[in-house]
Amino acid sequence: MFSIDMEILKNLILNLCFMFTVAWIFNFYKISDNLIAKIKYPAIYYILYFSFISFLGVLFGYSYGPGIVSLRLMGPILGGILFGPVVGLGTGVISGLIRFTQQTEISLYTSVATVIIGLVAGLIHIFLKGKINKVNGTLAVLAIEIVYDILGYFILSKEVWDNFFSVMFLHRSLVDVAAALIFLRMLEISAGYKEELNKFKFLSSEDYLTGIYNIRHFSDTLTRLVSKAGREGKRLGLILFSIEGMELIVSQNGFGNGKMTMNQSAKILRNLCGGNLLFKLPQNVFAIIMLHECNNLEQTKATLGEFLKNSLKEINKELDVLGSTALFPRDGATMPDLWQHAEKGLEMEKQRRLPNPQELQPED
Repeated sequence: MFSIDMEILKNLILNLCFMFTVAWIFNFYKISDNLIAKIKYPAIYYILYFSFISFLGVLFGYSYGPGIVSLRLMGPILGGILFGPVVGLGTGVISGLIRFTQQTEISLYTSVATVIIGLVAGLIHIFLKGKINKVNGTLAVLAIEIVYDILGYFILSKEVWDNFFSVMFLHRSLVDVAAALIFLRMLEISAGYKEELNKFKFLSSEDYLTGIYNIRHFSDTLTRLVSKAGREGKRLGLILFSIEGMELIVSQNGFGNGKMTMNQSAKILRNLCGGNLLFKLPQNVFAIIMLHECNNLEQTKATLGEFLKNSLKEINKELDVLGSTALFPRDGATMPDLWQHAEKGLEMEKQRRLPNPQELQPED
């Protein structure tokens, strides 16, 4: 009895390590995201991915024991539960063919049962309406394991059942359920990370309290909107505002005061933007992508800039606001051209505000 328990423990550890690895690859390195973007039918990728799990179970199973062998079923089970009957059945067919190549006395049964299991897993996905978590997902895996063994009880000969399946049921089920639990838990962790990443992605336009900027989000958004405006034959405006004097504010009153000033600036601009998009960028710069009111971009910039400047003067008289504009397609037909034109205009505004060197020379 002790040896059996140790065998279960060994196989459980092997299985968990294996599933942790494939789940890490699947979720954290986002191989799926990169490939799916290039595939017309995403289900094909998932079928191949979960079939690969079954293939590894066959490939390494006899070297490392039932802890990996049992994963031959995990491909169609997880594929069906997570992505529905198409993925479950497709994975079941491929996995079944792989298992049939083993040419054992139960090859035909295991192949047919693997296909049925994939379909059952897909139907469970429909029953749960795709809302899979580590609890109901793990229970579903256990239920499928029972279905698999019921099929074996009625299809296989009594001798085969007594000598193999009845003994291995508890062993394999414990290992598979534990493997499914860790895989589904990894999915939950990954989903949590993705949710946080999505929050961070839009942090520059939604959260004024942190002062965090996201230049990549701004760049991606502007690229997408420029492309859309080009397809629809519409104009698109870009306004940049630079808050001047922040270095002096921070040096005199500390970073906290400077951060508060930038937050206040963001709130003012947000109230003025209407349906346009506001972004906080490096070097105390705000960008507004003007989806509306592009007819007189310079006037809009002047009105917004003047209001912002007057508001900031109430906080500190040393603060000033400089602005520049760029209009698509007049000032640039691509995102880099539009961005470069606006940046160049802002730099020219800063140069104009610099004191004249002759004025700084002492009088004789």
